Amino acid sequence: NSSTSGGATPTEDEQSGPENGVDSETERDITEVVGATDTMEIEEITQEVNAAELLIIDVRRISAVLDNTEWSFEQTYMPYLKGEGKSDVRLSDGAIRLQFELRKRRRVKEGRKPDADENAVGWEPVLCLHDRSCSIDEVELKMQGEGRLAWLVNKAASIFKNPLRDYVVRTIVKL
Repeated sequence: NSSTSGGATPTEDEQSGPENGVDSETERDITEVVGATDTMEIEEITQEVNAAELLIIDVRRISAVLDNTEWSFEQTYMPYLKGEGKSDVRLSDGAIRLQFELRKRRRVKEGRKPDADENAVGWEPVLCLHDRSCSIDEVELKMQGEGRLAWLVNKAASIFKNPLRDYVVRTIVKL
């Protein structure tokens, strides 16, 4: 099923593919440059590889209920205000995504001095957190209490539910 340019029929070597990771055309080019007629073995090929996402953890549909949460505030300028109380908070439809990648870290082999011996330094793999994200879709905030003041505070709290949600998300992402 493979086709070559110029309508030529591929040889048996080209049909089967490279056995040692080098196709026959590249091997011929290498042979011409080196001037060797015998087969050549490549002992080591090094390639710089960028760190890639190795592990992704997605947690969805997270919800939390925080009953009897204590809160307080203090305004330090005119008019000076201070207050405290309890509230019930419900967070729903949250999600957290953690992306990990594999990196390499220098490691000095035991019993060797890194300055004196080139082979004293080796590499070890390390799993690192590459990126994280968090989202919360719904926040329900209800201040505890009775009477008109509680009703007024609950109305004001409904205004602050989105900034509260954004604050919680920012705090989780900064961890």
